[in-house]
Amino acid sequence: PIRSLKASSNPTSWCRYRQQTRAWKNVEQTEVGLFNSLKTAHRLRANGYWFYREGVTLSLRPAEIKGSWIDINLYEIKVQIDKRLQQGLRATKQRTDMTQEEYFRMNDFQDELCFK
Repeated sequence: PIRSLKASSNPTSWCRYRQQTRAWKNVEQTEVGLFNSLKTAHRLRANGYWFYREGVTLSLRPAEIKGSWIDINLYEIKVQIDKRLQQGLRATKQRTDMTQEEYFRMNDFQDELCFK
């Protein structure tokens, strides 16, 4: 069952609502926000193996010959591509330092470590 709360989705108003009521309506609400982060295969982690990674083109000026810079959310690392794109576009970067077979082997190994 879906329960509607009197507070909005804003965390500060939720805390204010909790302080004002001081009593929980049911046991389900006592566990709100206590879940661990998801460890599923489709959620890409920063330290995980990746073959394709999505990012956003930046406003950094590329060199004369090279293309645009992309922010792919990996520890402040920016990647340069071979095409010039306008700022704010979504782009997908493919790794060139490993083959697809190597990626799948590494990904299977990572899943074994993660889901034990």
